[in-house]
Amino acid sequence: MNFGKIQKSILVLEVVAIIAGGGVLAFVPKKAPRPPKIAQTSVAFDTSSLTRNPIEMLSEEERAKMEDKLKVDINSASADELMNIPRVGASTADAIVKYREEHGPFKTFEELDAIPRIGASLIAVLPKYARLSGADSATPQTSSSSEQGLDLNTATVSELMTIPGVGQSTAEKIISARPFSKVEDLLNVPGIGEAKFERWKSYLRVSGNISSAVRSASSASSTLVNINTASAEELQKIHGVGPSTATAIVDYREKNGRFSKIEDLDNVPRIGPAFIEKVRSQVSL
Repeated sequence: MNFGKIQKSILVLEVVAIIAGGGVLAFVPKKAPRPPKIAQTSVAFDTSSLTRNPIEMLSEEERAKMEDKLKVDINSASADELMNIPRVGASTADAIVKYREEHGPFKTFEELDAIPRIGASLIAVLPKYARLSGADSATPQTSSSSEQGLDLNTATVSELMTIPGVGQSTAEKIISARPFSKVEDLLNVPGIGEAKFERWKSYLRVSGNISSAVRSASSASSTLVNINTASAEELQKIHGVGPSTATAIVDYREKNGRFSKIEDLDNVPRIGPAFIEKVRSQVSL
């Protein structure tokens, strides 16, 4: 029967398909092959340096250079930058800049002693926070009138102040202590000890004719107005001092006694650091 033949043909085809399919499956692996193993190299890192302070990793020389760069350079810093130094206020910073402009760069921290409001205690801690660039190349500024130094018995206040570290007050004390018979007599001046003498002696000499020197010194200092003895009218000869300021100086002097230094004028009403610096070269004690 045709229908039976067709069924047989279909059955044969199904059997063949099953057999063929099984053959294909025989070639398919049950599991995917594992990739070949690759040799690995382990690297050990030293992590101890990650917990160390970066500063500790620098050499002593590198650390010193870095610390020096962080310090305030007194020979180039502005007044605002100088105020970053502990205990240095606006008036002191301005005075440092003014002194530097008039006398040149500082060679040593001790020279700052010539500036008002700066004393030994501040100078002692300055090296921790400040530095002096160009100190080695700075040249002393002495009077050009003599290659041998200034004459202790004839130099004016202004000339003495060209010596690094000598301020107005010290210069006036030197003049008041005249005559000098030798440079070593400078040790007898109040406020001048061995350290300052050693720094200044190379800038100084003593003339042979002491009597002539004294007359010359007296003439030079006579043009200054003595704030401890001058009347209100005489004080007005100082450029910038009017009647009210002159009266205030006299009143303060009568109530508190003599001025021991020019900077004491800062205690007088109407007078501040800027005014003192302006009149400093016109007055004496």
